[in-house]
Amino acid sequence: MFAVSAIHGSLWRIELGLRRGVKLHMAMPVKGACALGFASRADAGPYRFHENPLSRLLFCASTRRGGRQIEVTGLTRARLLDDGCAQM
Repeated sequence: MFAVSAIHGSLWRIELGLRRGVKLHMAMPVKGACALGFASRADAGPYRFHENPLSRLLFCASTRRGGRQIEVTGLTRARLLDDGCAQM
């Protein structure tokens, strides 16, 4: 499971079975995020989830100013993309 902190803008991978959370490395946080979801097919562009969904994931984080895309690679690193998201 993934979660985003509205206060700090950090992205977390929650490992429910192990009862722990791992903060993903992000150069720039997504401040004020209030919701997180998978990007729609329209937002995903060249991303192909059916090939290997764990190597690269694309999320949309909803903020007051609109949606921002977050790319997660290798389940350890994330980066905030310049692209927005469609309605969540």
